[in-house]
Amino acid sequence: MREFETKPTQTFIKAHSSKLIALAIACVAAALYLPYLSAAHLFDWDEINFAECAREMILTKNYTQPQINFQPFYEKPPLFIWFQVLSMKVFGVNEYAARFPDALCGILTLVTVFFVGKNRTNNTRFGVLWAICFGTSLLPHLYFKSGIIDPWFNFFIFLSVTFLSKTFDTLNFWNSLGAIFFASLFGGLALLTKGPVALLMIGLTYSIAYLILNLNKSFLRLVTNYLKIFIPFCILAISVASLWFGDDLLNHSGKFTANFIQYNLRLAQTQDAGHGGFIGYHVVVLLLGCFPAVAFALPELISPNRESIFVSEKYFTLLMRVLFYATLIVFSLVQSKIVHYSSLCYFPLTYLAAVHLERILNKQRDGILLSRLEKILPVSVLFLVGSIWCLIIIVLPIVGQHIEMIKPLFSKDPFALANLNAQVEWSYWEVGFGIEFGVMFILGVVLYLNQKIRLGLVMIFLASLFLAQTIIYQFVPKVEKYSQGAAIEFYLSHKNLNAVIETTNFKSYAQYFYAEKKPLNYINYNISTLDSLFVSKLDHPRDSSFQKIGQKNGFVFYKKRSH
Repeated sequence: MREFETKPTQTFIKAHSSKLIALAIACVAAALYLPYLSAAHLFDWDEINFAECAREMILTKNYTQPQINFQPFYEKPPLFIWFQVLSMKVFGVNEYAARFPDALCGILTLVTVFFVGKNRTNNTRFGVLWAICFGTSLLPHLYFKSGIIDPWFNFFIFLSVTFLSKTFDTLNFWNSLGAIFFASLFGGLALLTKGPVALLMIGLTYSIAYLILNLNKSFLRLVTNYLKIFIPFCILAISVASLWFGDDLLNHSGKFTANFIQYNLRLAQTQDAGHGGFIGYHVVVLLLGCFPAVAFALPELISPNRESIFVSEKYFTLLMRVLFYATLIVFSLVQSKIVHYSSLCYFPLTYLAAVHLERILNKQRDGILLSRLEKILPVSVLFLVGSIWCLIIIVLPIVGQHIEMIKPLFSKDPFALANLNAQVEWSYWEVGFGIEFGVMFILGVVLYLNQKIRLGLVMIFLASLFLAQTIIYQFVPKVEKYSQGAAIEFYLSHKNLNAVIETTNFKSYAQYFYAEKKPLNYINYNISTLDSLFVSKLDHPRDSSFQKIGQKNGFVFYKKRSH
């Protein structure tokens, strides 16, 4: 009788194993990404920028035109801001609501890479490996706990190139119509999230991969087949984006679109707000930020001609390599260097890490020894990057207890030096986080070297998760107190008061969001009684009408009556 009852259960599990695994991945991702999204205040600029746009949309009920300080904001289209508006309608105007859309994106991303990996390779384990590599890598994990625009932007681009890659099988418009439609849909959503750089990255990736795969064809056939796929894709993607850009053209004479294009052209040619850097900036970012996946991806990146482990994933692997190098090169050449510009690399990098791990697990199963490249290179990178992070989280609490030790390093930056005067509670016991991470990490690497690969990988990935959680919950809130804590405290103390707060010698959006600024024609405002408050970094020369009312950790606060 017991056997009879068990068989239907086993049959059900086997038939729905992929869905059950996806559900398990979603539950784990939710447990990692959803709690404590308000552990720290939103950070200038990007987090507060988008959250403030969403707050002003709700306040003004103008949902078609992004605004900052109740003035048109031309830098980004509104899709991500709409997500935040919906979130704020549910959770209120706060940090949790601002970051919830990215946490949701994290859950969707891990489930998506599982299904894409499984379906592309017809191998469930590979899909799980890809989800693990993505979910446990440091920067991808941190980004899903943030309120920036890039997780959704990258997600839509990835889906678009994934559907476009299906056209490689036929290069026939009618046979590829479904793939083109969905690729265009997600391409259009990417356009509505961040702008034309979406079509640049999708088009560049698809075009290079297409050219590599079809070099043996005649030039006429090469161009004809390419245009049959790519031109309909572009038309449909732009049509999706035109649902909003078209509204701007019809109702606002295209003012947003024109200013938006000018902004993006300027951004590509200049260093935005001082965000410059050397040409290898993003290589360093990915090396440190995509730990530990980067260590396993490197053998696949430096040996692109290795035999494919899955016949069915040959085209997709090429596409992922092209996406990685195209993103890295383009944003290394762009003058502005910001950490999240290379975040699109997270998809191909974690994919290649999963490819390498699948290769290693297959060799272990077949009793084949690993080559020097497969054994030495990943372990060397793991030790290098893991040791850096271990040292950082061990040293940070010690430095926090003896902040005067590092003050000489900031002697040429008076503002940063003043920031260090913030009262932040550090304890020596926090060194234990670094020690615990180091023990887990070293144990994992030792097990890996001793051919206990599965157990070693489990320990390495758990150590990385522990590192990410430690940084998010233990250290980011403390560091935030140094960088902007005094200013945020001032803004919060003046919310809902008859005052307008502005910054003077630096740019910020925090004063609008945290002081809950309202438009001057708002019903509760009496313009004649408004005070003007100003915040500067260090003392800023003022005339006698300005009264200095406070100073804290490098921020100086002034008051000026409006009449």
